[in-house]
Amino acid sequence: MPKKKYLATKKEKGLSSEKTYKDLLQELKSILAKGQYDAYKSVDNIRVQTYWQLGERIVREELNN
Repeated sequence: MPKKKYLATKKEKGLSSEKTYKDLLQELKSILAKGQYDAYKSVDNIRVQTYWQLGERIVREELNN
């Protein structure tokens, strides 16, 4: 029967120093910030495409009349 694996303590995983812990937190914050930035960029791109299509449709209608 395989032995159960238990969660390692901070010291066993190398998070014993405060600097290492702060580095981890900073990296996690960076990942979240990048994800938010990418999401905002995607939304802006879709918004621009939508307005472009609206404008194009209005111009086509004006040219027909």
